[in-house]
Amino acid sequence: MKNFFFASLLILISLQTSQAQILKCGDHPYRQHLIEKYPGIEDHMHAPNDKNASRSNDVYRIPVVVHVVYNTTEENVSDAIVRSQIDILNKDFRRQNADASKTRDVFKGVAGDAMIEFYLADTDPNGSPTTGITRKKTNKKSFIEFDILLLFQASVACGVDFNDPASIEENMECIQAFFEANGSSFEDILWN
Repeated sequence: MKNFFFASLLILISLQTSQAQILKCGDHPYRQHLIEKYPGIEDHMHAPNDKNASRSNDVYRIPVVVHVVYNTTEENVSDAIVRSQIDILNKDFRRQNADASKTRDVFKGVAGDAMIEFYLADTDPNGSPTTGITRKKTNKKSFIEFDILLLFQASVACGVDFNDPASIEENMECIQAFFEANGSSFEDILWN
């Protein structure tokens, strides 16, 4: 699990920094996948500016569970704060937020109401009632306690090829040794 997280982190970083043959948008291949998997779906796919596209007025409501992970009492946010953040999220998705009028010109033609709302789940996967908020006290003070520059230095020193995911796994021991040699705990970059 730890190696998977680290490999995923390095792949994400490599996709952000690499200039070699990166697919700029995954929309086309994904659309093709959907068309192959669900014949006829293309009749329901419309470009954002397709004036002839029919649109349902149904608002899709999605139940969510908010996991509050805290170290100190101050970090254990109240239910009211969680609910207020869900309200803000819904205003953003429905384009009812106070700053919607400040949308940049380049996006005004495609900005709109996503017809999606989130709400705190009232039933868990087993059918039992829930508030939609879980709380977990932890001794961990942060989940991001590492030096990104050190990570890049380790990757370069160990010969990681960001275009080859197997290269990350192959060089894992070298990267770990590099961190330790530089007085940093390799465990700091992994979620326990």
